[in-house]
Amino acid sequence: MCPCLIGILWYYHYSLMKKFLFAFLLLATFLPASATHTKGGWMYYEYLGPGINNPAHLRYRVGLNYYIECSSFIIEQSFNFSIFSAAAPFAFVQNVSVPLGTNTQIQNCNLGSCYPCISNIPTICYKILNYETIIELPQNAAGYILAKQRCCRIDNISNMPAPSNTSGVTYTVTIPGFNAPINNAHVNSSPRFNFNDTTIVCADNPFTVSFAAVDSEGDSLVYSLCDSYTGASQLDPDPATSSSPPFASVPYQTGFSGAQPLGSGVTINPVTGEVSGSAPPAGEYVITICVAEYRNGVRFAQSRKELHLKVTACTPVVASLDPTFLTCGDLNLAFQNDTDGPAIQNWFWTFGDPASGAADTSLLQFPSHTFSAAGVYTVKLVVNKGLPCSDSTEQEVSVYPGFFTGFTSAAPYCVNVPVQFTDTTRTNHGFVNQWHWNFGVNSTLADTSNLQNPSYTFTTPGTYNVQLISGNNLGCRDTLEVPIVINPSPVLQLLSADTTYCGLDSLQLTAMGTGNFTWTPGTNILGANTATPTVFPTVATTYTVTLESLGCRSSDTVRLTPQLNLSNDIAALPTTICQDDTLTLTGSSNKNDNLRWQWSPAASVVSPNTQSTRAFPMVTTNYTLQTTWGNHCVVSKTISIPVTPLAIPQAGGDVDYCAGQAPVQLTASGGNSYRWSPAAGLSASNIANPFASPAVTTSYIVAVGVAGCAKTKTDTVIVTVRAKPTVQITNDTLICVPDTLQLNVAGTGSIAWSPNYMINNVQSFTPLVSPDVPTTYRMRYTDLFGCFQDDSVFVDVKPQVTLNAGADTSICLPDAFRLRATGDAVSYTWVPNLYLDNANIKNPTTRPDATITYT
Repeated sequence: MCPCLIGILWYYHYSLMKKFLFAFLLLATFLPASATHTKGGWMYYEYLGPGINNPAHLRYRVGLNYYIECSSFIIEQSFNFSIFSAAAPFAFVQNVSVPLGTNTQIQNCNLGSCYPCISNIPTICYKILNYETIIELPQNAAGYILAKQRCCRIDNISNMPAPSNTSGVTYTVTIPGFNAPINNAHVNSSPRFNFNDTTIVCADNPFTVSFAAVDSEGDSLVYSLCDSYTGASQLDPDPATSSSPPFASVPYQTGFSGAQPLGSGVTINPVTGEVSGSAPPAGEYVITICVAEYRNGVRFAQSRKELHLKVTACTPVVASLDPTFLTCGDLNLAFQNDTDGPAIQNWFWTFGDPASGAADTSLLQFPSHTFSAAGVYTVKLVVNKGLPCSDSTEQEVSVYPGFFTGFTSAAPYCVNVPVQFTDTTRTNHGFVNQWHWNFGVNSTLADTSNLQNPSYTFTTPGTYNVQLISGNNLGCRDTLEVPIVINPSPVLQLLSADTTYCGLDSLQLTAMGTGNFTWTPGTNILGANTATPTVFPTVATTYTVTLESLGCRSSDTVRLTPQLNLSNDIAALPTTICQDDTLTLTGSSNKNDNLRWQWSPAASVVSPNTQSTRAFPMVTTNYTLQTTWGNHCVVSKTISIPVTPLAIPQAGGDVDYCAGQAPVQLTASGGNSYRWSPAAGLSASNIANPFASPAVTTSYIVAVGVAGCAKTKTDTVIVTVRAKPTVQITNDTLICVPDTLQLNVAGTGSIAWSPNYMINNVQSFTPLVSPDVPTTYRMRYTDLFGCFQDDSVFVDVKPQVTLNAGADTSICLPDAFRLRATGDAVSYTWVPNLYLDNANIKNPTTRPDATITYT
């Protein structure tokens, strides 16, 4: 190996500055306290003996070596260390303010004279700030956890998700208690890590970095890679009190973890603390080393160191070969130096195959060699042979031609059906003893097997690249990848649902899908290989339908229960009605589906084929409901609906009423309750025979009801109002004894005279009367409508008439003069009637224009 020094540790000691420029203080005050400069660190403690202030206490020197970027100028003058009980629930004990002690900058040499065997030498620089103080703690069975949290880390850390500069860090160490597994565990000092932090690590090249520590008490130390802790935040980058344990791990990028912070190709030597392997790509990686202390074979304490390890794109002069050089196909194998770089100027190969003669060596950069026979050979590479930076390596090469990986698989290739895989690998040397299958299901990590002949069940249809890596006992490995197509289960849709049905029927089942149908069991079924078989089981039966397509099957079941217990019933609302009313008839059954309904008689129902219908019987009727379930199960039920007949109203014949005379009586019949309208002109409106005396001709409607029915029926009677007849009768008159007088009445109808005295006919319109004393004859005239009119005529009877025309007189023209006759006559007539205003009255007025005599 190259004798050049890979890591040089430089220490620069600076005394702590006592004064700062005022401007710098202002700048530090207003800069974000969460500047991204944290690069690593580790806490430690040293037991100093019993307490000075309290001898019962324990006295420790505690400290933190805090790494930051060399370019950082934000330097805290003190840190708070938070102290917790080391037993759950990790009670907070106290904070201790710890001052800054030393500020040391370390940097590697980046000159070619320091590293003549490395090209592209990087610069690696840290500031190490040491915070240290002495504390006294009471003895504690559980011990104490010391912690300091700070934010934030640098950005672009390669093994953490971006952005890494939002993540803080927790530095912590545990002081064991007296209850630890060994006696006096608290009388202990933690190991101190060496400051070997500027070692150069070249990307994609072998490297070794020592994280060794020194224990002052000679305890055994065991090293391991462990989780880095996060802590603090951008909002509170330097918390006065750290959050309580347990502390959370930082998140890691895929492919990295606390146990593999530099990838799977890097490990730690648990005895020496050396981290080595093939470096990852260039970048900065957070790595934490845990060192456990053992005393007398018992572990009792642990310390931690975190570092941001810088991996750079430098190139060392290194000879390295593939550690798995093996050929199993033929005898030829190609070679190369895995760590070639610009500093390598020549290559010298020896293939360890003397039987190949001159071909056993090569000066090519990328040679190939055909080995003379199967076997194990030692290949050696020397780079820069004869030059200052020379390196060499040897590697065993296995040559076992004739290894052929193979496998077969067996149909059906269906989802949720195991596919059987069979290994057919052949080898000409040794025997096949390793198998690793990957079934190509990207959504799970559980799609692998190490069995020789496994089976695997695919749950999703599609094409899967099934891969077999098989190997033999000599180290031969080969890979075969074969695509297989996993078909979906055919889409089966069973349209028939679980049901009970009429046991006298047959039932058609229906399924849908593409493929071949099979129904089981095969009893009491027609068309068992069709999508629509007909079944007629005699007992409850579960039928299974299977649909097959491309060797894949889907199944479903339907349960059929034949029954012969059909029943029905009828509910009527209301249960009795009056004529002209309706009611609702509702059928019910102990079955719920595939029912048909038929009401009879159908003439008096609205919907004879529905479960519920309106009915309008005019007389008491028996209704029958026939319920059919399926095709052949039939049952009937009958209900009687009593119907109360309505009234047959009779209002009586139309009548005439003579105004002002006796009311007429109306005569209704046909029921036991009556209501007349309008009520005007009636003596009562709620009796059968009220008296009517309307003011005008009126149509009276009588609503006639019967007991138990609210509905009535009506009839109408017209009461025609007639006026009293008009009568013309002889005026009162005077006759002389023994004269006879004829009375005269005009009209049609009937007449009656009273008294029956000295009258020849009391029913004559023109009777002759000859009273001998003054008599008043009264007459009642009745017309054709029964209306009557009463009148009278006074016949005065005298032996003779007394008469005086008055005294003669003179008047002046053109005056008028009233004649002043006196007498007891009934009528008077003046002659001549010249100039008179009325010649037939007793005292007329005249206005003559010449002398005239009136008689």
